[in-house]
Amino acid sequence: MGCIEPFHRGSSDQTAPVASSCYPGNPFDSPEKCTSVQDKWSYAALHAAWPESIDFPIYTNNSCVPKGATGYVGGKGCSIGGLPQYIVNATTVEHVSTGAFALSIWTRNFKHIERRHAWQWPGRNETDDVVVCGSGNNWGSVYTAVHRMRRTVVGGEDATVGLGGLIQNGGHGFLSSHHGLASDQVYQVTVVTTDGRCLVANSVENKGLFWAVRGGGGGQYGVVMEFILKTHPVPANVVMGGFSFYAADSSNTSETASWNALSEVVSSIPDLMDGGLNGNITAYTKTRSMALGLKEAPPGVAAVIGFVGLNMTIDQLLVFCKPEPLSSNSAGAVSLMTSRLMGRRELSDIARNDLTEYLQQALVSENPEAGTMLLFGLQGGRGPAHVPTHMRGSVLSAWRTAYAHVFTLGASINTTSDASESLSAAADHINFMKALFPFHSFAQTLTIYKIYQ
Repeated sequence: MGCIEPFHRGSSDQTAPVASSCYPGNPFDSPEKCTSVQDKWSYAALHAAWPESIDFPIYTNNSCVPKGATGYVGGKGCSIGGLPQYIVNATTVEHVSTGAFALSIWTRNFKHIERRHAWQWPGRNETDDVVVCGSGNNWGSVYTAVHRMRRTVVGGEDATVGLGGLIQNGGHGFLSSHHGLASDQVYQVTVVTTDGRCLVANSVENKGLFWAVRGGGGGQYGVVMEFILKTHPVPANVVMGGFSFYAADSSNTSETASWNALSEVVSSIPDLMDGGLNGNITAYTKTRSMALGLKEAPPGVAAVIGFVGLNMTIDQLLVFCKPEPLSSNSAGAVSLMTSRLMGRRELSDIARNDLTEYLQQALVSENPEAGTMLLFGLQGGRGPAHVPTHMRGSVLSAWRTAYAHVFTLGASINTTSDASESLSAAADHINFMKALFPFHSFAQTLTIYKIYQ
């Protein structure tokens, strides 16, 4: 993609919240029927098709949600809230410059995907097999295209997620434990900066910008219009396996055994990943344990463990990466998570009793009867650790020693009160727990960050 001068005005539209049609008089003239909005509200793919919409409207103060949706309050009415006043429907690079300082810029039209078998690395006497992708693509469209080429890329596991946000925040997924993070796969970007310049950034040109957009956060330094990504051969075969466990009865012995079992599995994560496995380990307490199909909540902890070993065929790989846009159906929900990156020192090189205690503390919920969930995503390990230095950007350095991306739910959120106050109260609980329990010094050398969802 070239950078074209001079810039011209793009088309812009006044924001019309899609759920406006569910309110008397349709105050913003939404073209979508209310029944359609209500039916589709939980699907991320359909929010992506509405330029003004976001998956989690609590972050726009639930300003215009349909009746029956999370966050709906009768009599509140429909307003713009935290949504942008105008949207630029960008179709060329020039249009992006008109959105500086004021607008939401919809890059959905930039959907080109082109494979180049021997792309020349800037400043190096080397070539590589790459795919050139417009930033309007999501991972579903990219996976579909590269699989037809008998190649694959490192990306996210949700087909509806766009390239820009995931790559610019680091990006972990099914293949990251083998090849490194999504940001580690970027050879070049085309960026429209906040001052309206269109720049090509790589290891030779605009090196500081190139470093920053590979892990420094989405939209922080400009609007990325195009990515050039490293491709990988499709693995040849796969071995899959998993199991679950929970307390056999209500005795103290069974409860203790369940916690010891979780501790044993968690402490084995680094060795399992060094052996080539990835996957997820999910632990539940109280009523959340019923996610295992149980009729009543068992004492202690219940867990589901799933491992995957590569290589695999293209058809088997598609089981994990095949685009299924309607499988992402949690839009409109509300949750607050905290997450950490944990390495061998935090998972294996500590006393088992201490690890068990930390796990128990991590699974404390603000609502004791509801319980909570703790998930270990096995997305670090050898892949991020072995990425050559020249391919690493600004992504958090802890990824180079981490094995697991660990997050937990525990805070309760009032979905019908003021959104800002509800989120603040939930954050207060998280900070209280951080001060109360030594679990939060468990990963004291690692950066702790929150994901709001």
